[in-house]
Amino acid sequence: MRVEHTSWFGRMAGAMGGACCGLLLLVAAFPLLAWNESNARGEALALDEGLRLVQPAPLSLFDSKQVGKLVHISGPVSACDQLADATFGIAVKNALALERRSEQFRTVEQRSSQTRKTAFGGEETVTTFSYADEWGPSPIDSRSFDDQRYRGRNPTQMRTERELWYCPSVALGPYRLPQPVVAALAGQSMAPVDVHDPSVSAVARLQGSENDRGDAVDADPNRKPRRGRALQPQQQDSRALSQVVAHGNALYTGNPLQPRVADERYSFAAAVVPAASVVGSLDARGAVQPFRASNGRDILLASPREEGPHALFEAAHSRNAMVTWALRGAGWLLMLVALNLIFRPLSVAPEVVPILGGLASWVIGTGTGLIAFMLSLALTFATVAVAWVAVRPLLSLGLLAAAAGATWLLFSMGRRGGAAPLAPLNDAASGRWAPTADGQAPSNQKPAAARARYLPAHDYESKRD
Repeated sequence: MRVEHTSWFGRMAGAMGGACCGLLLLVAAFPLLAWNESNARGEALALDEGLRLVQPAPLSLFDSKQVGKLVHISGPVSACDQLADATFGIAVKNALALERRSEQFRTVEQRSSQTRKTAFGGEETVTTFSYADEWGPSPIDSRSFDDQRYRGRNPTQMRTERELWYCPSVALGPYRLPQPVVAALAGQSMAPVDVHDPSVSAVARLQGSENDRGDAVDADPNRKPRRGRALQPQQQDSRALSQVVAHGNALYTGNPLQPRVADERYSFAAAVVPAASVVGSLDARGAVQPFRASNGRDILLASPREEGPHALFEAAHSRNAMVTWALRGAGWLLMLVALNLIFRPLSVAPEVVPILGGLASWVIGTGTGLIAFMLSLALTFATVAVAWVAVRPLLSLGLLAAAAGATWLLFSMGRRGGAAPLAPLNDAASGRWAPTADGQAPSNQKPAAARARYLPAHDYESKRD
């Protein structure tokens, strides 16, 4: 357990530093939102242009007249006869990609903090630490753990890292697919590999030949990760890991049911794509390359199934819209966080006052939080509107109206909580009267020379006396 005390001066210093960071974040949010709108518009225009220009490419032969043109290719895929992880003897036929996912059983430090207010605006934070052993994709440095009993318990690196292999020669009919296209196709079609399948796993073959004893396949711990190469099965290095055992569609270096710290497990995934569709440009060798649109944007689309060009472009438009909205949300959230950081000193300052300071801090914090929310929405709408004013003026005007409405609501709320309301004098004997809702004096109280006079509500009774 760790106890930390922070004085009011320390909290104010931290709040002021946070306000400075908030100003920087607020400044960064504007170009992020503006760039996002420009990028979204550019991508949409390039995709619209591509849909107008795309033409089908025959699978029977390579037509040199289509070199440099934007073409749509769809048909069966030819991949490597075998893509293998030689370390563990996993081999998959006709695969575009093979991935080994490595995990380590390690100790994780978990923190739980509770903060309470102290006298004169200070804070006391009590942090408790707990420890648990669990599987994870990367090592955790335990040398800085709070509890000395767990320091240095975890290994600093994994014995066998994650690796990813791509088939170096993939073809779609007479056309060659480069690695970016192969990676895009593989990313959409990765599926787990069954390590108990003897046709895929050497471990399964050994277990079957040894009456399911779970004999090991050795692995070289010094092998460096490789990418973009097709590996063939080869004799294992004599410097090996401890035995691996297949259990639950993964390979374990220890007891799968009772793992210990530093044990590792490995699972595998492969992308087998029988057919695919691609939109791109062709070079002189028949390789698919990105097509450069008139606005400078590249077009290169891929799908792990046979689809028409309209479906590919529609999916690309959907991805563009998703990214655009995600970045809009990120820009608004960045503004909201920035404004809350800027206003933070206002809510910390009153806490130095005993008893009433906490209430004042809560009221100010709630008010500034609402202001930050409304103001961040207004600024986000205004920035997006300005970015769209040249290309979509109607949408821009609508967003500006929404920003103006949010700003008006914000200021009207502030005015409502400001000066005391005015109340009319209403005294028929003295010639003073209160106008009705339509601005006229009541008929039974309106003398010939009467005029409406107004005073603050809290002065009304004293003036009548």
